[in-house]
Amino acid sequence: MGGTLAFYTYTTYMQKYLVNSVGMSKADSTLISAATLFLFMCLQPVMGALSDRIGRRPILIGFGVLGTLCTYPILNTLSTVSTLWAPSG
Repeated sequence: MGGTLAFYTYTTYMQKYLVNSVGMSKADSTLISAATLFLFMCLQPVMGALSDRIGRRPILIGFGVLGTLCTYPILNTLSTVSTLWAPSG
């Protein structure tokens, strides 16, 4: 459940969050969302290889636990950023 919530948050809700809550432009939020999805795509073979070595269960549990525990701190940190390249200051 935590992994599903994290995946939804980072793929579907993040763009709206960056525009509506953080105040970024739609262009910047779209670029960030596309870049993170590209990163996730590149990590799939790596995580698949790791899953072949240690099993799927630890990967799924790790994703679920980390997704649940890290979502709030990540969103909270993002709320202090004002542009794509520099934190607000």
